Amino acid sequence: MELTSRPSLGVAHEPMPHQRPAQEHPHHESATPGHVFRTAVCGSASRMLALGVGLSLGLVWWGMNVSQATLFAFHTLFMSVGLVLVMTEGVLRAMEARATHGPHRTAALKTHMALQLGAVVCLGAGFLTIFANKVRKGKPHFATLHAKLGLACLVLSCAAALGGAAAFRWVGLYDKLPGPLHAAAKPAHRVVGRAAWLLGVAAVLATIGQANHDMGLATAAWQAGLVVLICAMALRALGPWGGGKGHGGVSSDDGLETAPLTRPSSEL
Repeated sequence: MELTSRPSLGVAHEPMPHQRPAQEHPHHESATPGHVFRTAVCGSASRMLALGVGLSLGLVWWGMNVSQATLFAFHTLFMSVGLVLVMTEGVLRAMEARATHGPHRTAALKTHMALQLGAVVCLGAGFLTIFANKVRKGKPHFATLHAKLGLACLVLSCAAALGGAAAFRWVGLYDKLPGPLHAAAKPAHRVVGRAAWLLGVAAVLATIGQANHDMGLATAAWQAGLVVLICAMALRALGPWGGGKGHGGVSSDDGLETAPLTRPSSEL
C-alpha cells in the first residue's frame, strides 16, 4: 500500500521555544542613546566608588585596629572588601549580563556567580571574626542597628546565592525545581540579592556614623561616597538591561537559564 502525505491545512506551526532563532531580542531596540550613555556612566561611577570606598574603608580601619591584636580589624576588612567592592561588582556583572545572550551571557553569569560566592565567603569570615571578638570580650551579640542590618545582609546574601544556583541552569538545579517555581526563580533571586546589597551598605552607613567611629572628613567622604553609590546603582538598575521594565531589560532570553533540556556539548 502506497502511503501519501496529507496536504497541509494552511496552519502555521510555531516552532518550539528552543527552536526559535537566537536573534529575536526586541527589547534591545527600546534602548535609546541617552539610556545607554546613562547606563555606562552609572556603571563606571559605581565601580569607581566601590573601589575607592571599599578599599580605603577596609584598609584604614584595619590599620587602626590591627596593632591592638583585636579580631575587629579583620571584621572591618572582610566586610568592606566583600560587600562594598566584591558584591557591588557582582551585582553590576549580573545587570550587564542581561544585555547579552548565548555563550556570552553564560560566561557573564559565571563571573557573577564567582564574585557573589567570593562576597559571601568574605561576609561569612567577617561575621565569624566579629562573633568571636564579642565572645572573647563578653559583649552581647546583635545589640546595635549595625549588627542587625549586617545579620540581615548575611542571611539574604546566602539565600540569594542559593536562589541564584537554582535559577542558573548551568548549575543543574533549575530542572529539579517544581514547575510553578521556574518563572519565579530568577525574579526572586534578583530581588533578594539587591535587598542584601542595600542592607549591607546601610549597615556600613550605620556604623561609620556612630560617634565612637567618627573620623571627621574621612567619615563624611565615606558617607557621601556610599550614598552616591546607592543612587548610581539604582539608576543603573533602571537603565536598559538593568532589570527594570520598559527600559530594554531582557527578561525572556536568559541563556542557559531558560535553555532546552538538551544542552549543546560545548556548554556541558
